[in-house]
Amino acid sequence: MTKCDANGNTFLIMERKEKESSSKKWFEENTCNEDGVIWLYEKNHQWHMEYYNCDGSCAAMCGNGARSVYYYLYSHDKIPEDKWVTLGTSFGEIKGIVDSNGVPTVLMPPPILFRSLIWNGVLVDVIKVGVPHVAQQTKSKVELDEFPFQDFFTTIRKHDLIPPESNANVFFYEENHIWLRTFENGVNRETKSCGTGCVAVSYLLKNTLNSSHDKWTVHTKGGDVTVSIDSQSYYLKGQVTCNDII
Repeated sequence: MTKCDANGNTFLIMERKEKESSSKKWFEENTCNEDGVIWLYEKNHQWHMEYYNCDGSCAAMCGNGARSVYYYLYSHDKIPEDKWVTLGTSFGEIKGIVDSNGVPTVLMPPPILFRSLIWNGVLVDVIKVGVPHVAQQTKSKVELDEFPFQDFFTTIRKHDLIPPESNANVFFYEENHIWLRTFENGVNRETKSCGTGCVAVSYLLKNTLNSSHDKWTVHTKGGDVTVSIDSQSYYLKGQVTCNDII
């Protein structure tokens, strides 16, 4: 078992020989103190990940979890550096690479804007990046810091037009810098970082807020990550650390 930390987003990674239905039993017998648990298995010379939130619910995609998997495989000499590698997820296949400095980059699922609506007099957007996100912009970093996040997460997901399993995001931006807070479904609290949330907000900047940039530094409570665009493809890059614990 290995613990990985991707900008404060923490995961347990465990390998098994093949896809199996032992996840429910593991959660019945163990308490997960991290944000999520990832099971890895290899089939037909390709690695696959199954991601579960700490409450035992399955999620189709986790950006920081995928970055952690690539770094885990790289650090355990299971994939080479500087080579794009395909990884199977519940969402579908994605690609990732670990550079010579040991920093992983993931080609993320294409963001999709589901809808925009007015919530309490403020514009709110719903974006899917493998998993659904709802996002609201703040007018300043002070407003971001003081935002009543728990109430926002709890109440907005009761809206008929918001998927109930959505993650909730609030953000502020200046030029190519984004400050982001995310309350994650399945973790049921604010996490220090969320990779799909970083990409969802970057997509909004490019496609609805008319940003002239193609690369952003996203500041999260757990540290900085980079989101970049190349021909409508979104890439998530940032440091990961892993420590074998058992």
